[in-house]
Amino acid sequence: MVGASIAGWTLQGICRDDASSGGNLQLAPFRFDVTPPKGHSCCGGWITPVVAVDDALEAVGFVLLGAGKPIVVCAVDWTGLLNEAHVEWRNALAAAAGTTPNRVAVQCVHQHNAPFACLEAERIVGEQGDLPHIVELDYFRRCLEQGRKAVAEALTKAQPLTHVASGQAKVDKVASNRRIYRDENGHIKAMRGSSCRDPKLQAMPEGLIDPWMKTVAFYNGERKVASCHYYATHPMSYYGDGRVTSDFAGLARKQRQQDEPDCLHLYFTGCAGNVSAGKYNDGSHEARPILTQRVYEGIVASESDLRPQPIQRAGWNTAEILPAPRDTLAIESLIEQIDNKDNQV
Repeated sequence: MVGASIAGWTLQGICRDDASSGGNLQLAPFRFDVTPPKGHSCCGGWITPVVAVDDALEAVGFVLLGAGKPIVVCAVDWTGLLNEAHVEWRNALAAAAGTTPNRVAVQCVHQHNAPFACLEAERIVGEQGDLPHIVELDYFRRCLEQGRKAVAEALTKAQPLTHVASGQAKVDKVASNRRIYRDENGHIKAMRGSSCRDPKLQAMPEGLIDPWMKTVAFYNGERKVASCHYYATHPMSYYGDGRVTSDFAGLARKQRQQDEPDCLHLYFTGCAGNVSAGKYNDGSHEARPILTQRVYEGIVASESDLRPQPIQRAGWNTAEILPAPRDTLAIESLIEQIDNKDNQV
């Protein structure tokens, strides 16, 4: 028996409230293009919009069948999906899979030369008349329609899911803590961002990070059909030039996908709010392929000793949360800032 947890779901030998036996499971992998058009905002509109596409952005996922209502897991090469936008994605994929939205997990890898979708924010800036779009609604709807079609088609090709395996390996010289330079009172003196060219900051230790590339893989008998990879770092080498890219995390996933075209590879960004590649990344164009190769090698190493075990039970668990906003944020003050035409975007 093996235990593994992915975005709220479990495959293991311990029964959960909604758990089902593992004997009749199926997996339906899917993928679809979510590359934004020329002129679309990147990262919500505060950096250069799309001028070219270096490599396509994708939504990659699978539907798990046979454990009650279908379960959908999806990773998206976007900066983020917020509020209603996230709900709409889950609703669309749920409808296509024949399940409920609370059994759909959609997560973003968080590249910056990519869309950052918030429908409420788009309505607010739209009312101003002179602000860049957060997300263009026609494009957003096209992505949802492509997602529905991809899931529906995947269901016709579902295959048996019999085994699960897990592995991990350390990733060398990618992640580093962003707030390592502090004074004697613990106050931050300077920060390493996604890139850093300050020799003093580069020379400082990595700091607190999670160095492990973790992988959970799924099998149809002896054949690996899907492999989920998890690593904690901001996934940007350089950005702000309007050139759409899945950046080093996405490029590493795509490289691994080329190795194994019959196995769907997914990449999820772990707990990386205070973690980036700043110690090892000077923001040059030469740095991107170096970081890509290091992440790719971590993925390969994490799969080097996978030992598939029969799935005994499958279950899905959710918890409702609503984080409280900072007490320094006030709606009236934020609206006043947006209304002020003297403020810069």
